[in-house]
Amino acid sequence: MSNSPCTMKRIPTTGDLVLVWNQMSNNEIERGYRRGRLSMAISKDDGLTWENFKTLELSPGLEDVKRVELSPVKSMVRGPSGRDSLMGDIPDGFTHYHYPYLAITKDHFFVSYGLTPLGGGSSTTERAFSITGLYEE
Repeated sequence: MSNSPCTMKRIPTTGDLVLVWNQMSNNEIERGYRRGRLSMAISKDDGLTWENFKTLELSPGLEDVKRVELSPVKSMVRGPSGRDSLMGDIPDGFTHYHYPYLAITKDHFFVSYGLTPLGGGSSTTERAFSITGLYEE
């Protein structure tokens, strides 16, 4: 992911973890597509493995996949986000999704996060989900 922080909470009724983060491939980051996909997943073993990947938000130009296959970790430098002579064009409508916040009740969880379109103008959105929906494929 880019340097945008993730958020993680324990589900009180199951003890499982839920994670919300910017899931990105090395190639997507190198091309300037950072923070263009906001994902979530659950772990039933304290973070050793993750499952039930879901995409909450996806910007144009990114592949619509639930899980980005991990690339070998490498040191890399990314270009700026957005249109750039080095990085090439970023599609119209591209939006950064960032700084998620997660709150959980007995039956639901709530995600709040920022949206910043390439043209500027930031906003925040909130979404609600049932806990049982986390466990559905």
